Amino acid sequence: MKAKKRLEKYFKVRHQNPELYGNLDIQENTKLREIVEEGSTIVLPGTDFEGRRVVFHIAKRLDVCRFDASDLIRSWLLALETISQDEAVLCNGVTYVLDFDGVHWPYVAIWGPGQFQNVVSTGEKAFPLRHKNILIGNPPTGFWIMYEICKIAITSKIRDRIKVKNLDPGYLLESIPANILPKEYGGTRDMQELIDLWKEECFSQRDKVLTMDRTTYYMKEERGWFRSFMSFGSWLGSIPFEVLHKVRELMDNTITMG
Repeated sequence: MKAKKRLEKYFKVRHQNPELYGNLDIQENTKLREIVEEGSTIVLPGTDFEGRRVVFHIAKRLDVCRFDASDLIRSWLLALETISQDEAVLCNGVTYVLDFDGVHWPYVAIWGPGQFQNVVSTGEKAFPLRHKNILIGNPPTGFWIMYEICKIAITSKIRDRIKVKNLDPGYLLESIPANILPKEYGGTRDMQELIDLWKEECFSQRDKVLTMDRTTYYMKEERGWFRSFMSFGSWLGSIPFEVLHKVRELMDNTITMG
């Protein structure tokens, strides 16, 4: 039931924010492709020692003169929707490594009032992934201001999973294999190689990600509550059609409230 509600909420959020979630097309959307090629946010190949994919954000690689917060958010959404095509990711969850070394006020300033809080809250409560481990390194001065503002929107479970650390190689190698880490973080891989591999993965999952744009979401008010109907299409193609049909049937029978 909890998973169903989260999925329902995600489709609702996606429907209500097309400027962020729509057209996550790495092939046709030049700006999206460029921010991926820049390498500020990538997903490492393989998994950590717990079997989780690792979303790696290197804040100083973001060119704040070319990209704003919306561009950064869309690169993250592309990352999460791309890896969520793998059922193992849905089961095992995701690890996040956020390196803010060398970041100053201009990075913090790209975020509008309430924008960061909204993104964090939505990501936790609506996106159908398990956010298992969040490592934050070398946060800028403004981070703690943003964190205090956002903390009220973050559940205690997620707060307990946030670790603020010095991201030295020894610490990262305790949880992430060297053969998927950049050399700058104690690994054996060139950063450009990892960026290229991530870009290839985005292209390989492009059609499935774009299927989300063709997913219909209907909402009508019924006795003071909202009843939602979702057409799943071929999203998460690894799930058999009969399973999707059964989920749809269960939703039609149980979502009505009041």
